[in-house]
Amino acid sequence: RPEDDNILRKKLWLVIARHVIEQDKSDKGENIRKAIAFRRETDSLLKVEDILPFFPNFVLIDDFKEAIIQSLEEYNAQIEGLRDEMDEITEGTEALRQDIAAAASRVVTVPQGEHCAKCGEPVPQLSENAAVSAAPAPGGLERFYAFPSGHVYKTPCLVDLLVDLSPESTAREIQSLCANIPFLRDRMPSSVEPAPYGQEESCRRLDEILGQEDPYCGDLLVKSVSKPFVTEEERASGEVASWEI
Repeated sequence: RPEDDNILRKKLWLVIARHVIEQDKSDKGENIRKAIAFRRETDSLLKVEDILPFFPNFVLIDDFKEAIIQSLEEYNAQIEGLRDEMDEITEGTEALRQDIAAAASRVVTVPQGEHCAKCGEPVPQLSENAAVSAAPAPGGLERFYAFPSGHVYKTPCLVDLLVDLSPESTAREIQSLCANIPFLRDRMPSSVEPAPYGQEESCRRLDEILGQEDPYCGDLLVKSVSKPFVTEEERASGEVASWEI
């Protein structure tokens, strides 16, 4: 709409301003006062420098003194606002830098006997200590993934969750990567085409996806609220009918 197009509005105001300034040349001082008053009607869309070209070169600067001072004050306010924004961005950037540095050295302690958040089974560990590091599972991936939320998932369970919650393109990528990893390959549908990578590269790429966020606390779960509780496959298989009383 024209009301929302500031560029078009400014062009129209300039045409009107030129007409107002040039229509009466008998009293240049009065013309200037009209132009300044007219500029205020544009809600600051026009600046003093926008209407200056419409005046003769010999107009005294004193006639524009008030408007120039007002314009400079407006620019100064804008500069102060930008400076405040820059300070906020700088503070936010520094805080983010500190968070990244802290995340790089953060350690999540997994108690002995911790259970998988999805299947409820004990998480495999290599030591009887109260807090141990995960040992790589076959294929180079971790045996389990621990998140700052406190949730711990066995790798196969985390794969199943992400395939279920992720967008279709991401789910297909996860499945194609898993098709190259021996201990996950059997969990994938036979129709899945393996990714064009070796086992080591597939593990690296899958590890990046699995470690992005806790599926029970992140955006994926929030976005899944639009998904139906019962899939078409479950309806077709008679699963829903078995729930009838």
